[in-house]
Amino acid sequence: MRAINTRQSCLAALWVLLCVFTSLPRISRADTQPPAPIPPNPVFLIPCQYGDAGTISEGLATVGVAGQIKLITATGQIIADVPYSSVGLFAEGLAAVQRNGKYGFIDRTGKLVIPLQYDSVSAFAEGFAAVILANKTTFLDRTGKQALPGVFDAATNFSNGLAVVRVNDVLRVIDVTGREVLKLNGKFARPFTEELAAVSALDATWGYIDRTGREVIPPVYTKALSFTEGRAAVTFDAQKGPWGFIDPTGREVVPVEAGYRTVLSFSEGLAAVCSQKGDWGFIDRTGRLVIPLKYTAVSSFHEEVAAVQQDGKWGYIDKQGRLVTPAQFEAVRDFHENSAAVKMNGKWGYLLNPLAVDSNELTRGLLITSKSTLVLVDTGSNTIHYTQDCPLIKGVLIPMRLAVALARAYHTCPQCAPHE
Repeated sequence: MRAINTRQSCLAALWVLLCVFTSLPRISRADTQPPAPIPPNPVFLIPCQYGDAGTISEGLATVGVAGQIKLITATGQIIADVPYSSVGLFAEGLAAVQRNGKYGFIDRTGKLVIPLQYDSVSAFAEGFAAVILANKTTFLDRTGKQALPGVFDAATNFSNGLAVVRVNDVLRVIDVTGREVLKLNGKFARPFTEELAAVSALDATWGYIDRTGREVIPPVYTKALSFTEGRAAVTFDAQKGPWGFIDPTGREVVPVEAGYRTVLSFSEGLAAVCSQKGDWGFIDRTGRLVIPLKYTAVSSFHEEVAAVQQDGKWGYIDKQGRLVTPAQFEAVRDFHENSAAVKMNGKWGYLLNPLAVDSNELTRGLLITSKSTLVLVDTGSNTIHYTQDCPLIKGVLIPMRLAVALARAYHTCPQCAPHE
């Protein structure tokens, strides 16, 4: 009876806080105080203990344990053994797997739901996966059935409701019903992004078309990447560079001839660029260098941070160029779903995004959120304590803003307090 009363009182308190919180004026932290300092030491979601670790996607990841691949949750709970040579990221509830050169798909329980019979597969996108068997490409739905009529010599994934396919050296654009909406005069094409697609003409030069097939940017480049965030990387020399960036009208934002040896596409407002000497930094959408060219290698920004390498070690920086995680890892992956796989002392684990930890909050029992789950972090020992069973949240979906209000009001539920 006491447990019921505890839950009822906690839920009542939750309702009161919700009413009070929703009536408060929406003043952001940025309006009232400077950026929070970064904790001096990284906080690990899961300690470095695995032989290998993949990126967490849709709350799941694969890790290497004693020479075997395991499917785990974001909290480290083992769901299933996955007896495959490789496992892709989960997308739309399914992940590609490979064994003995054949590919299929598993579901979130690790069960094989699409047989290992294909020579190659893509991840699911917009309800479809392109699969190759005997040099012919078809599209599957999530049940493993052929989703569209016909077979193709090659095909891209669906993007914005369209896919580019090739049959007998003729490029066509199809919609999600398989209906041909365009016929292209070219050799290759990339998926449509931001209403444009890069197309390689018969003479191997690249330009861009819109969804009606109209040529928007003439084919004058030897290589052209897809548009992201209103910018596309292009070059007149695909082997040596240099590279620049254009906008959707074809205007050079970063001149190609005065550009960089190589570049990465824009992500979260910044693009990684490499100088002729091999040093990496970042530019903004105007082409202004905002993070100096001083790194030996970098990744694009994901969830407000980017991986950078200095002196053979990897760390993470924010968009101001601050090193928010010391360069101490042997290898790293990009942040996804608030965590990143990192390798230290020969073992892989999962690091919490440093920008999710506010050291202005409680030193002990710091509370952060990941979707609807509340998480307690002991910043003294840099450990994680999960609170899925806390009566404050069990069975209740709590928006992130309300979770922060709960954290500041309660500091921590006594039943979930971090303990030694």
